Amino acid sequence: MVFAEPIKRSTHPLRFSILLLLLFLFLLPPLLLIPSPREAIAQVSPQFYDYPKNHLPWYTIESPNFFVHFQEGSSRTAQVVSKIAEEIHGPITRLYDHQPEKKVSIVLRDREDYSNGAAFFFDDKIEIWVPALDSPLRGTHRWLRNVITHEYLHIIQIQSSMTRDKSIPAIYLQWLSYENVRRPDVLYGYPKGIFTLPFTSVGIPGWFAEGTAQYQRAGLFYDQWDTHRDMILRTRILTGTQLGFERMGTFSSKTSIERETVYNQGFAFVIYLTHRFGEQVVADISRAAAESGKTDFSSVIEVATGIPGTELFDDFVEETLQQYQAIQQTLKLTSSETLEPDGFFNFYPQFSPDGEWFGYISNRGRDGSRTSLILERVDENGNQAESNREDPQSATLIEDLNGMDRLPGDIAYEFSHGLTSGLTLDFIGHRYSFSPDSRQLAYSRARKNKVGETYQDLYIYDFETEESQRITHNARIQGPVWNPAGDLTAIRLNDGTQNIVLVDPKTGDITPMTSFTSGETVHDLSWHPDGRRLIFSAAMRHNRSLYQFDSETGTMKPLLESPILDIRDPWIDASGEWLYFSSDREGIFNVYRVRLDAWMTQNRDDGDDVEVSEPQGGLEAQGTIVVQGAQDVQEAQGAQMMQDAMVEKLTEVIGGAFMPSVQRGEIYYADYREDGYKIAKAPIHVVESIPLDVFLSSAPQPESDNITISPVRIWHQAQPYDPSVAALNDADDRAIQPFSSAAVERSNEGVDEGADVEPNVETGVETGVETDVDTDVEEPAARARRESPSTRTKQNLQGATNTDLRRTSNTDLGSRSNTGQQGTPLRIKGVEDT
Repeated sequence: MVFAEPIKRSTHPLRFSILLLLLFLFLLPPLLLIPSPREAIAQVSPQFYDYPKNHLPWYTIESPNFFVHFQEGSSRTAQVVSKIAEEIHGPITRLYDHQPEKKVSIVLRDREDYSNGAAFFFDDKIEIWVPALDSPLRGTHRWLRNVITHEYLHIIQIQSSMTRDKSIPAIYLQWLSYENVRRPDVLYGYPKGIFTLPFTSVGIPGWFAEGTAQYQRAGLFYDQWDTHRDMILRTRILTGTQLGFERMGTFSSKTSIERETVYNQGFAFVIYLTHRFGEQVVADISRAAAESGKTDFSSVIEVATGIPGTELFDDFVEETLQQYQAIQQTLKLTSSETLEPDGFFNFYPQFSPDGEWFGYISNRGRDGSRTSLILERVDENGNQAESNREDPQSATLIEDLNGMDRLPGDIAYEFSHGLTSGLTLDFIGHRYSFSPDSRQLAYSRARKNKVGETYQDLYIYDFETEESQRITHNARIQGPVWNPAGDLTAIRLNDGTQNIVLVDPKTGDITPMTSFTSGETVHDLSWHPDGRRLIFSAAMRHNRSLYQFDSETGTMKPLLESPILDIRDPWIDASGEWLYFSSDREGIFNVYRVRLDAWMTQNRDDGDDVEVSEPQGGLEAQGTIVVQGAQDVQEAQGAQMMQDAMVEKLTEVIGGAFMPSVQRGEIYYADYREDGYKIAKAPIHVVESIPLDVFLSSAPQPESDNITISPVRIWHQAQPYDPSVAALNDADDRAIQPFSSAAVERSNEGVDEGADVEPNVETGVETGVETDVDTDVEEPAARARRESPSTRTKQNLQGATNTDLRRTSNTDLGSRSNTGQQGTPLRIKGVEDT
């Protein structure tokens, strides 16, 4: 700090001095963006740094513009990240006409079952949590491509908007007054007044930073205006509860769902601005923030567009209101009863098989996103006991009975400053399951282990003993469901990919059922009563579809799949007759059902030796799984039946209806409204019957379905774009495989230059001398090396530029993690030198 000499000494009761402070270089960026101590604490919760988590070795992949740092077990993800970063570097830096001063470090964290990203734009560093985001407030997208682009855009866009060099984050003037005390032993009296005037180098509001990071580039849809986002905006606009221009500028004094509204409205308003003025307007506004000298962001927007930002925002609200009102007038809303009005996250309502218990997940009584699994006794008619509503303590809270720890994602999100990839709600979104005899309940929860890793594991709650027993340890497993035979099926995570596994509830033994390898995500399992067919939702790229797994044959195939629809939340009723699910067929999520009996029997049993095989790297990203053998017979014999089959629409809501279950002729579901998710029920009533082929990938989709319902989506999809940018939407990362053990071993130990090593036939990896590579070919080679330039491993990365792999050692992964020197290894604190 530099102190200016007092300009005047006086015997007046007030003494004045001018204090000029150069802000500490280690001051966190959030303070400069958001005038709130809460958001200024950190970009992620400090508790994530309680443990160094260096019990696994660190490695670094170096490419022309990036370092990617990862630990053992995440090598495939690291290669995908390196490829993505180089692909999006050019499109983003061209738009904002800005290049980082040095290579950007990307640190991959895979020691928590938690999803997030953070951009340290003063340090040229990005941190990414590997598990894919599963949020009830956003649709499903390609996680790594989305989050890498999002965080890198923060680096570029915010740096381009800085008013001075990033080595001086801020300057401020401070005025102090003191008590008039003068004695030989007293130089100054106690301070009695203070006034501070900051001059920050970054002054963009939260909505613009997050809006541009979600928008990314015109024609690039790694993130997009999905139906969940439209649901949030629509319900806010129609009820007049949208955040105003000033209020959406910060994340302070807001609940979790209100903070997401900042993201939501920022994304929509940026889409509106680019629709009205062209894509270049986001760069023009960023440049105006840096050069105009304006501190009011409405005036900054006026410099770039000629119209004040507040006026443009009012125009945006009015246009969307008119179109949403037109939609509302066409709906005949379902008459429903609200069962849980408190809280804004209420999910997965369902009854035990014997009808004695009613359960759901809720954050009632909390402003944050932490939830509890609530079980309430019901009477013989399935109605909740009146005492449960009058006295919340009469309900059973599984979390409280088991002493569940506060999950790290909850704390991290509450302390997030808003420059992260989004809400981190994965830890509350998992389905639980009653055992077939209703005596037990299976659920998943996260706890920190002795080395600081926070992983999901399975627990079984016994209704008789009122105790929970942990059945897996550090398994990274969630969303359990009982099958009719009494075993558990659940979803397991490894290196960013999820698979279905079978779990023995007595021993905890785990048996794989699927073998995805390329970042696929699996959600919401539901068994047919015959114990043979498992239906689940999964995401290969954007959106979710329904798939069927046959446990007797080990085969799998798509059940309901469309390239433009989101089909999720499968639930099979106790008779096995109906499959219930939620879909955004009309641009609003509603509950549907389809009769399973004849359809699934025909679809399963026609022909002999039907075998399902997966394409290389997992399911096809946009197509269907290949069915061999009796495929032609199935298609021919089942075509007419599939054509005649109908799907019944059961709800019509203005927000969204999700996670259905059925009991005694009534449907129970999570009902989204302007203030969040509530638990509701309604009589089963068929609103509309729709041909089944509307939900299939092979069916032609009407232009009106799922597109014209959203004015923001029209603005987003109709913009002119650079074809080279749009081509990135088709990028395929499935061919990338983990580094072979030989490649990793050589990065640890070294190998003599000129060694002749055969390629690994499974991964395409070979070790030996680096050779010149033509980077213009379709699949240019990638180099991998340790710290010694003569020790290298070649890895085939489709579409990537040359990259280097090496073992990193013994210094810091903090804000000074990037040396910026080509070929200089990043050193990781706490790792022994090799």
